[in-house]
Amino acid sequence: MNLSGQLITGTGSYEVKEIAPPIESGQLFDNNEFENNIDDWNAQASWTWDNGQAFYDGVGSSHYILQSKLTTGRWYHVTLDVALNPIGFTLQFGGGSISITEDGIINITAQAVGANLIIRGNTGSLVRINSAILEEVPEGYPLMDKGTKYLECTANGTVAFPSDQAYGTWEFDLYKGADANSVDISFISDVLIPGVSSGYFIRLQNDQSIDLREYVGGSGSVKFTTAASYIDSEVWYRIKITRTLDGEFTVEIMGGAFGVDDWMLVDVSGGSGTNPIIDNTFVASIYFVLAIDGGDRIANLITYNAVKQ
Repeated sequence: MNLSGQLITGTGSYEVKEIAPPIESGQLFDNNEFENNIDDWNAQASWTWDNGQAFYDGVGSSHYILQSKLTTGRWYHVTLDVALNPIGFTLQFGGGSISITEDGIINITAQAVGANLIIRGNTGSLVRINSAILEEVPEGYPLMDKGTKYLECTANGTVAFPSDQAYGTWEFDLYKGADANSVDISFISDVLIPGVSSGYFIRLQNDQSIDLREYVGGSGSVKFTTAASYIDSEVWYRIKITRTLDGEFTVEIMGGAFGVDDWMLVDVSGGSGTNPIIDNTFVASIYFVLAIDGGDRIANLITYNAVKQ
């Protein structure tokens, strides 16, 4: 779909922005390979240097090592080479904790909410780390590269594109802002106003679940829904919706905790309905309509009239 000049603004306001490049380049940790010591790391007593590794002996109450290398609001990628981790430890980007329960090469991307990147051992665990790499990355990494343009809603409303596609594939990058409202993507719609439309839409709920819904003159019915907290706010995801000629809908996702190597079938086991699901109520479309709120974003909308395998 060529969207150049085809944006139809309904209500609200919008800005075209782009993914900013990293400000700092290269590996940011000091003494990241623990060559002869754990100097340059602010370390509590239960963390020591042992044979080329940072070692936590499990004694003490959740002791940690840290470096103050983060800038609040920027995005970072951490790669840890973990040699031993039988119970687990946590990684903190200045705020909330990310639980690490495996060993080997660990890759984490997150937004900093403070200056300190902290590796915190769980009491009673033994942790050995061979190396730690910290790099600043573009906000949408690894789904989106620097310079990628996106549409951001700055005041709640609706926006649309002409689209007569009712079968095939719809693929787009989507970012749900921090507000408590839902996001509706009406990928098959007969009118510009989602509340009175007939067609199909994907909803990102305020409990962070994902629904596939059918609208009949503005009255909605749920075809499937995931469990709550299936996605996170303020994280870019790529969503792919496929509808075959016999009406079978399949919804897939990547990004965030789902990774970026392969498409993941949206899992409805903790919710209701099935994915895929067959529905042939509506066989025509006029618009692709977004009902979004301040901070919500969309990018890279691609459609295929034929199913792309």
